[in-house]
Amino acid sequence: MRPAALITAVSGIVLIAFAAVLFAVAQIGQMETSAERQARASLTAAGQSWAGVQADGLRLVLQGTAPDEAARIKAQDVLAQVFGADLVDNEAAVAVSKPPEPPVFQLEILRNHENISIFGLIPQTAAAANPAKVAANIAGSRVVNLVEQVNWDAPAGWADAVDFALNALEYVPLSKISVGPGTVRIEAASSDDQAKTALANRLEAMRPDTVALTASIVAPRPVIAPFTAFFEISGESASLRCTAPDQENAQAIIAAATAAGYKGSARCRIGLGAPSADWSAVVAKAVAAVSDLGGGRVSIEDADVHLTAQEAADKQVFTDVTTALRVELPEPYVLTATLPVPEPTGDNTDDGIPRFLARKNAANRVLLSGIVLDEADQSTALAYAHAKFGAAVVDDRTRAAAYAPEGWIQRVFTAMDALELLSEGSVFVTADQIKIDGKGQVLDLEQKIRAILQNSLGPVETEIAVDEIPQPEPEASDLRDPAECEAEIAALLDGNQILFAPNSATIEPQSLKTLREIARVLNECQHVDFEIGGHTDSQGREEMNLNLSQQRAESVLDALLARRMLMGKLKAKGYGEAEPIADNETEEGRAANRRIAFEALEAEPTDEQN
Repeated sequence: MRPAALITAVSGIVLIAFAAVLFAVAQIGQMETSAERQARASLTAAGQSWAGVQADGLRLVLQGTAPDEAARIKAQDVLAQVFGADLVDNEAAVAVSKPPEPPVFQLEILRNHENISIFGLIPQTAAAANPAKVAANIAGSRVVNLVEQVNWDAPAGWADAVDFALNALEYVPLSKISVGPGTVRIEAASSDDQAKTALANRLEAMRPDTVALTASIVAPRPVIAPFTAFFEISGESASLRCTAPDQENAQAIIAAATAAGYKGSARCRIGLGAPSADWSAVVAKAVAAVSDLGGGRVSIEDADVHLTAQEAADKQVFTDVTTALRVELPEPYVLTATLPVPEPTGDNTDDGIPRFLARKNAANRVLLSGIVLDEADQSTALAYAHAKFGAAVVDDRTRAAAYAPEGWIQRVFTAMDALELLSEGSVFVTADQIKIDGKGQVLDLEQKIRAILQNSLGPVETEIAVDEIPQPEPEASDLRDPAECEAEIAALLDGNQILFAPNSATIEPQSLKTLREIARVLNECQHVDFEIGGHTDSQGREEMNLNLSQQRAESVLDALLARRMLMGKLKAKGYGEAEPIADNETEEGRAANRRIAFEALEAEPTDEQN
C-alpha cells in the first residue's frame, strides 16, 4: 500500500474514534442533566426544596443545608426510591439548632366596678399562678378568667409585679392594669382631682422596689348645669364665684377679676356644660363692665347675663357701658342690665340679728336682702330665686353672715315659696317669726301660705296679712289659639331639639334654654293641655326603645313642672320607634326620629257639656 493511502486510512479511523468519544461524552452529560432534573422534581414534590443535587456520572450527590437531621434523611430516602440507595451520596449539612425562645408573658386586668376580666399568658410556675382567684376575693366581684398558662419558669420580677397589680386592683374600681416582668401600668379613673392625687400617692406607697410603675389617672369633669359666674365690687372689696370648662378658661376668668380689683384666691369649678367656647371671654367682658361702672355685680347663668349697677351709678356711664357690652357679647348671650333705684329695706343692719327679706313689687321685680350663712348658701338661694321668678327680675342684696342660725337656708327657701304666691308683697323672716303681707290672685291665698310654712318649717310664729284678689276669667277673644301655641313650641324645637345623654333620660345642659322658652309658651297658653311625646329611632329592641321614649318624655315633664309656672295639664307618653318622621336607614333620618314633640289636646268636656 502506498504511504499516502495508508495515511488517509489511519486519519479516517482516528476521526471516527474521536467522534465516538464526543458522542459518548454528550450522552453522559445529557443523562446527568436529566437525572438532576428528575431528582430536584422529586425532592420538591416531597417538600424538601432546600436540597440541592449534583450528578456525577451514574451517581447523585445530595447537597445543601437541611433544617434538621430528619429532613436530611428524608431527602436521601426520596432520591434512593427513585435512583437506588447505592447511587446516592448524602453530603448535605444540618443547620445548627437554636434554643427555644421564651414566651412573652403579659397579664391584662380590666375592672368596671364589680366586673373584672383577666386575660394574657402567664408562667405556670409563677408565685401568683392564678390571679383570677385573688381577684375573686374583692367583695362583690364577678371575674371572667381568660388566662393561659405555659410550663415555663417565671422571669425575674414577674411574681412581684403580679402581686402588686392584684393588691392595687382593690383601689381602682374603674381601671385597666397591664403587667409585665417587673413592670405595671395602671390606667384608672377617679371622682375628682383630690381623689386622683390620693390614689396616685397610695399606689406609689404600695409599690415594691422591684416593680416599675406607670400610672395614668384621670378625673372626668362633671356636667354643671346651669353654668354660672358671679362677680361683685362693693366698696373696697370684690368677690368672685365661677365655673369654667377647663383650667385655662378658669385662669382667664380669675385674671380678669384680679385686673378689676379682686384680691382673693378663687378657684373656678371645672366641668362640662359651658354654653359656648367664648365662655371665659364673655365673663371677662362682664367683669370689666362692673369695673367700668365703678361697682355693682354681674351674674351669668348659661347664656343669660345680668348686670346690676350700684344705686349711685351715673346714668350716662351706665348707658354707655351696658350698650358697649351688648355689642361685644357673642351669640347666644343676652344682657339684662339694671340701674336700681334706692329702696329702703331696714333688714341689712349688721347688729348680729339674723334677718331676711324677699319683696316683689308691682312690676314683678324681686328684691332679696338680709343674711345667709356663707357664699355657698348665697349662690344656692340666688339659683333658687332665678328658678322661681326668672333671673332677669331678681335683685340679690343678701350677704354672708356666720351668725345665721341652723336651718336658716330652709327659712330663706320657704320665704321665696310664699312670695311666689303673691303678685305684690313681702316676706320678712327672723329667727323666731315670719311676717307676710301683700296681695295675690290665688284661690284660698292665706290657707295656701300657711300650708307652705307648716310643711316646710313646722310650728312657727307667723303674722300674715294678705288680700286675695279674684282672678278675672279671661275673655275668649284673649285666649291664644291652641294650634298657635303648638306651632310656637314646634318652631322652638326645630333645630333646637331637646337632647339627652346616650341611652339615657338625662337632659343635656345645652337644652335647658329650650326648656325655659317652652315653659314661657306654656305659661302664656295655660288654657291648653299638652301631651309630651317621646320618640326614638329603630336601633335596638322595640321594647327598650318604648321604655326609653317614655322615660325621656317624663324627664321633660318633670323639668317643666319644676319651674312651678302656671300651665295647663301636661302628660307624658312614649311612642318608641312607632312614629318615624324620616328614614331610619340613614344617620340623618335616625337623628330626626330621636325627638320630643308637643301636641295640644282637646279640652275634656265638663259636666255641663255632657
